[in-house]
Amino acid sequence: LSFPEICSVCHHPILEQYFLVLESRPYHSHCLRCALCHCGLSYETTCYVKNGLVLCRKDYTAKFRRSCAKCHVPLECDDIVMRARDAVFHVQCFSCAVCGIQPNVGDIFAMTRHFEILCQVHYDLPQLDESTALQPSLKRKDDSDEPE
Repeated sequence: LSFPEICSVCHHPILEQYFLVLESRPYHSHCLRCALCHCGLSYETTCYVKNGLVLCRKDYTAKFRRSCAKCHVPLECDDIVMRARDAVFHVQCFSCAVCGIQPNVGDIFAMTRHFEILCQVHYDLPQLDESTALQPSLKRKDDSDEPE
């Protein structure tokens, strides 16, 4: 004798032949929904669980994935990125806001409070306070670290 599974959302028995299981928790197909936008997830190929919340791809990306400090497009785990302090940029976005030149490893550059990169030619140190001037070295980040 087997007892029916209990849905993790509505807490009613699951009597249907087919139901969904996510992280070992059973759901009626109509009960599995995004915690933020409430869209149904039963026909989606992917959904995410973060801090106990079940999320659709769109809401997970908007809420938890890091984005490029310049273009604001979410970073993928295989993107080659440049880091400056707490900011992360796509390599192609890491360029001087004035002339568009990309600093090379070892070049001196600055980053404004609004995450704009300035090459040495286009920044004026007296106008930048010490918290905005960056270290005179640039390291290319292309190993397997995933975006946070």
